[in-house]
Amino acid sequence: MCPVRRRWRRISGSVREGIAARRLYSTAWESLDAKYEKYPVGPDIDPPERLREMVEIAEALGAEADFVRVDLYSIGRRIVFGEPTSYPEAANAPFDPPEFDRVVGEWWTLPTTYWAARAG
Repeated sequence: MCPVRRRWRRISGSVREGIAARRLYSTAWESLDAKYEKYPVGPDIDPPERLREMVEIAEALGAEADFVRVDLYSIGRRIVFGEPTSYPEAANAPFDPPEFDRVVGEWWTLPTTYWAARAG
C-alpha cells in the first residue's frame, strides 16, 4: 500500500486548504474548483479517516508561520509527519482559474515583522 500524502497550507493563522494528488480541497474535503496551472489535476480521492486531526496537527505545526505547507501522511489509522515547507513554489505558483490567486491572496496577511525581529 502506498500512502497518500496530504498537504495542508496554513495561511495567516488557519489551515485554508488541503492538497492531495495535485487536487485542491477545502478543510472539509470538498474539491475546490481550482488547480495549479502547471500541473494536471489528479483523481478525486476519499478523505483521510482522521481528517479533523490532520487539520489540527497542521494548525499546530504551522502556528508561528504566516504561510507554510505541512505534509502529513495517512497510513491506516496513523498520521505521519513529512515536512513543513515555507512558501512552496516561492508562493508564486499561478492557479487556474487566475481568479483563485486573489482568493489565496485574500487569505494571506503579510506580517509587519518576522519572529526574529519580534524576539529581539
